[in-house]
Amino acid sequence: SFLYNHLFLADELFQACLLYIWGLCEDALNLKTDVEDKGNPSAVCLLKLDHSRTYSLDEFCEEQSQQATQALKQLETIRDKAILEIKSTILKVAEKKEIKEYFESKVSDVDQKHFKLPKFRHLLERNLRFLMLVDYIFQELIRQLMNRAVTLLLELFCGSARMPCSGEKRNENLIR
Repeated sequence: SFLYNHLFLADELFQACLLYIWGLCEDALNLKTDVEDKGNPSAVCLLKLDHSRTYSLDEFCEEQSQQATQALKQLETIRDKAILEIKSTILKVAEKKEIKEYFESKVSDVDQKHFKLPKFRHLLERNLRFLMLVDYIFQELIRQLMNRAVTLLLELFCGSARMPCSGEKRNENLIR
């Protein structure tokens, strides 16, 4: 609801960027695609479980460590794409307001900078609100990913606790 309450402050360029970032995050959350049963390659999964096998503690930790490394790479890719889009959007908006030179890395010496400072301050405030919305989108992505991982882990532990006695005896051999 925070996003929806503040979305009206964004112009078309900011809205398009927010929708692009929202789409990246939605893709990261969607584990399956309708086209094939292979799943979504851009989907991020923090926890990797194979319910058809029994893990020793070391195997489980190693598998989750590898999965965490892969998930981190995927999240970094999403972050990098978002940063490029944000930078491009901020420069487009600044160019539209005729103050692009304030947002470029090469600062020029313009004699009449003081005439553009009010526009610059106003745009900085809008950029701050925009970046807060982007931050909210990423917080929501992380919240949903963590929620899914904790739910999967809880299901695994509950299933393990309900295992029949004969299965428990087989697992004792793994511990030794």
